[in-house]
Amino acid sequence: AIGRDGRPIIAHHDLHRSALRVTHCGNATCSAGNTSTLVDAPTNVVGLEPSLAIGVDGLPVISHRDSTAGALKVAKCGTATCQ
Repeated sequence: AIGRDGRPIIAHHDLHRSALRVTHCGNATCSAGNTSTLVDAPTNVVGLEPSLAIGVDGLPVISHRDSTAGALKVAKCGTATCQ
């Protein structure tokens, strides 16, 4: 998705931690200045099949799958960059 700042923000599965991670790009092409944040890292395997949208308030909302519990989870970032 493209945030209000015009830069991409990407939700993805962190294979090493079996967690949900969000990366906010530092520029329009994600070639420099990127910041990555763990959003959900419980003991379950989460972050699978993420889908990200920007809410009307400008904050990212992410749905993702918890494969251990067989459940759909939703996370909402507290800032536009999820940091």
